[in-house]
Amino acid sequence: MRIFRNSLFVSGLLLSLFLTQCNNIREGNPLNPNGDSELALLMRMMNDSTASIKEYVKQGKLPEKFPEAFLKIHTAKPTDPTVKTEEFEAFANNYIDGLRQLYQSSPNELKANYNSLVQRCINCHQSSCPGPIKTIKKLKIEN
Repeated sequence: MRIFRNSLFVSGLLLSLFLTQCNNIREGNPLNPNGDSELALLMRMMNDSTASIKEYVKQGKLPEKFPEAFLKIHTAKPTDPTVKTEEFEAFANNYIDGLRQLYQSSPNELKANYNSLVQRCINCHQSSCPGPIKTIKKLKIEN
């Protein structure tokens, strides 16, 4: 009986720790143990927003409000300051241009402009920080 109580206690403790960690991730605690930079947090927000936009585009529509917060891509501090190069700025401008183009799309251009926006993200990440490419590719809308 004592072994059963001990294993039940340990199981409960492990479950509690697991749920706490899951909750921490959901509440926006950093994935990086050294803390997340403004740019990393912005990129995650951009990914989440693009996933939501994907569902709208599949229905032939877009959210009404342009995500102004994404314009902070130029000023958000990166984890590694050497990332903010002229090339990064060119990719950031290209992304913003694509985002504006998407929000000005006619219904028959939505899907193509959305996929073009996702490809712009992939292009940038191929140049720098390739880790998220697999996740970004999942944002594309297949034919």
